[in-house]
Amino acid sequence: MAFITVIWQIRSSSKQVQDQIKAQRDSEREEGKRQKRAVASALSAEIDDFYRFFLKGLWEKREKICGPIALLMKPPAELTPAPPLTFVVYRSTVCQLGLLGTTTVKSVIGLYNFAASLLDHYEIYRKAWSPSSSFKDPELATNLRDVFDALPGVILSSDRACELLAKEQEIPYDGRSFCVAGIREVDEKGETTKQALESEAASIRKRLSSGSGAGKVTSEVEIAPNEP
Repeated sequence: MAFITVIWQIRSSSKQVQDQIKAQRDSEREEGKRQKRAVASALSAEIDDFYRFFLKGLWEKREKICGPIALLMKPPAELTPAPPLTFVVYRSTVCQLGLLGTTTVKSVIGLYNFAASLLDHYEIYRKAWSPSSSFKDPELATNLRDVFDALPGVILSSDRACELLAKEQEIPYDGRSFCVAGIREVDEKGETTKQALESEAASIRKRLSSGSGAGKVTSEVEIAPNEP
């Protein structure tokens, strides 16, 4: 009888240990999910704000600058400073990116590298600009083209990164939660901003691959085209 009691106590104790281990693992798993959601939420908020307060307005300005009216503009448009403290969240969470899925990490890193390049061109143009500037200045025109060549890709990358980060948070990706998701909304013409961005990006890739307009600007018409 005593032997049976000892066996029962051992089994009971073993079960308690197993339950404790399981509870600890469940707790660690939930904490991992919480940390992952927190990182994804912070990154998606920064990316969405970058689009909302900077990229969106720059794309709208591009529509005006690169249309026929640009040929009449003397001097070219002055661009406002980029938002301060850009990419603070990314820099502070870069060591935690491993919490996210591989595809998400690649998308986020690619976006921030792409955006950093755009901002470099943006600041080069801003520093070169002055009230007496003219589109006849080849260097200034090239700098402005570099900015707008990078823009469609950065916006599309922002959209993709936020979509993946929304999945990491297990929340819907739509225009109610993300400003950048608005590029997927259909306008009164039955088109989306995303389609226009993709078309522009394809046109830029075609032009750059052919070598036309890459670092070589000779006229106002060349630097401010309405490309198909």
